[in-house]
Amino acid sequence: MKRQRIVFLLLIVALLIGCATVTPQTIATPPTAIERAKMQSLLMMERYTAQLKDAESLEALVISKQASVQQVRIYKIKRQMLIEVRPLIDTFDKLIADGGIPPAGQEQQIFDLLNRLAAAAG
Repeated sequence: MKRQRIVFLLLIVALLIGCATVTPQTIATPPTAIERAKMQSLLMMERYTAQLKDAESLEALVISKQASVQQVRIYKIKRQMLIEVRPLIDTFDKLIADGGIPPAGQEQQIFDLLNRLAAAAG
């Protein structure tokens, strides 16, 4: 009986200590505008890199003359779109690096191009 009381008291103390450590700082806060822009920039670069790797694979086929007519067409489209979107991503990144927040329209334009780029194979 005495042992149960001690265990119960220790459990209550542990619970109180655990609750006392939860502060407003430990609760996740929504990202700031600059943090959100940085996350979007990372996402853009991931998507761009994936499409670049795909285009490089197609390029290897084209160079080795093993690509079909359709693959050559897709490669040319992807290459042109990659050339078009890279400066936009670089500008977006530079603006963030300088402490600015890119306008939503610029972000949407880049994602629209990346979506078209991903759909180019279809």
